[in-house]
Order: sequence, then C-alpha cells, then structure tokens
Amino acid sequence: MVYLERFSPYYDRPREYGLKISGPRSSYALIYSVDQATLSDLAYDFEFSYDDGRNPKDYIAAITESIETWRRDYDDGSNLSYRRGPGFLLINDRRPGLGGYDYSLKETEAKIYLTCDSGVTAMAVWKALQADGTKDIELEDVEDFLDEMTELRLMYEEDGLYLSLAVPVDSPAKSGVNGQYRRGESHGNEKEEHQQRKGQGQ
Repeated sequence: MVYLERFSPYYDRPREYGLKISGPRSSYALIYSVDQATLSDLAYDFEFSYDDGRNPKDYIAAITESIETWRRDYDDGSNLSYRRGPGFLLINDRRPGLGGYDYSLKETEAKIYLTCDSGVTAMAVWKALQADGTKDIELEDVEDFLDEMTELRLMYEEDGLYLSLAVPVDSPAKSGVNGQYRRGESHGNEKEEHQQRKGQGQ
C-alpha cells in the first residue's frame, strides 16, 4: 500500500508518479476544528488518487487472497521448518496438500541446503563446499540435488538462483508453533532418507 506523507517525493512531485493529492486524511477533520487551508498546513498524511484512474485493490486481489490463505493455513498448523543436528538436517513439511513428510539430509546435503538460505547459484554452492573442505563432490551432483529439492518444493528456483524455503524451528517466523505438531498429525509418512538418494554417500 502506498502512503502519501509530507516531505516525501510523492508529496513534493506527485505528477512524476502519476498521483493527484486530494487533501489531508479525513481523520484530521475529526480532530481539528479548522478550515481546510489550515488543515492542509497541519496534516502529515494525505489522501490521493491516480491520474490514470486505477484502483490497486483490483489488481492485488489475487495476492491478497493468497496472503489470507497462508495466514489461515498457518493458524491450522501449516509448517515448513528444519532442525540441525550433528551430521544431519531434518526438514519437517506439514504444508497443506503436500502429504506431510519429514526429510532427513546427510551432512553434505545439509550444507548445500543451508547455503541456499539467501538465494545462490549451483556454482556458488559448489565453491562454498570446496572452501569448507568438502572436495568429494562434483558440480553436477550439486545441481542434481538442488533440482531434486526444487521438485519437492523444499526450494525455489528462479533464473538459476536457488532459495531454501524451510526456516529454523526456533526462528521468530515460527513463533507460536515452538516446533510442535499442532493437530496430532501422524508421522507415518516420514522419509528418513530423502527421495531418490543417488548413492553418493553425501
């Protein structure tokens, strides 16, 4: 949402941004019993419209609905988090419609997954492994693993950049969940060794 505030570029140069200032926010008139000119001098926040007549609510409706769905799912126990242990990473996936699985990654796989927490290329991951002393892995192996994680929707890929999606179980993003399953889900679908392990001993 765009807010138009005094001293901002939107206020100083509204036409450059296709905006038309309508006047002070309506709430000011409820507080100050003054004329419109004085109110405009007092105000910090202003109402505005778009020169082309657009209404942002029309084109953000889909994403707004997605956000509300995400909030409802979270309240119902939706979860994608990980726990780091000695030599392994356990990913807990309880997102709606994805079956409900636990994925256990061995040490090298765990390093790869955690290296992607800010969006990196396969080459950058491979170089990070080399610098960390993990020499017995080829770039192709890294690419295969990243693609597998993407297929499982545990990572997101765009333009060659890979982003891991699970958050630490004690992350502020998981406040209120505290690492516990909220609705007593069965753990019968655990995948203690993640799908399609290539037998490389990672």
